[in-house]
Amino acid sequence: MKINVTKALLADIPAIAEIAAQSFPDPWTEKGFSDELTREGALLLAAKDESENILGYITGDMDESFGYIASVAVAIPARGQGVGTLLLKEFEKMLPLSAQKITLEVRESNSPAISLYEKNGYKQIGVRKNFYGEINVNVNGKIIPRENAIVMERIIK
Repeated sequence: MKINVTKALLADIPAIAEIAAQSFPDPWTEKGFSDELTREGALLLAAKDESENILGYITGDMDESFGYIASVAVAIPARGQGVGTLLLKEFEKMLPLSAQKITLEVRESNSPAISLYEKNGYKQIGVRKNFYGEINVNVNGKIIPRENAIVMERIIK
């Protein structure tokens, strides 16, 4: 499968928001993703297959010295096929040449994401206690408790 990663378009936002909804208990909204398209310093990339289907996305911030990944997710059918790694690499390529590192937070229970980041050179540098708030998910009254975030970093210079 050929995968192309480009800056996301407004037309990509519904599919990106759907991937987020399938991936996270507290997903970003379509408006949140739309705002990333015009916010200064923000970058929203979409991974697409040959038929222009959205396979995943990555969004974050960048400035002259660092990048920050705010959210990354891959559609369930496309997981395990290298889409996440490709998104991370393309995000890094978009950083200014002077950028020295990329940081992110990840739920400590999200072992697939932690594994992806570690395979791509990210190291744990800290923990943010109770970073993720309690979420009331309306599926059989399930409540997602507060959770720590693992802070990870990749030095690129």
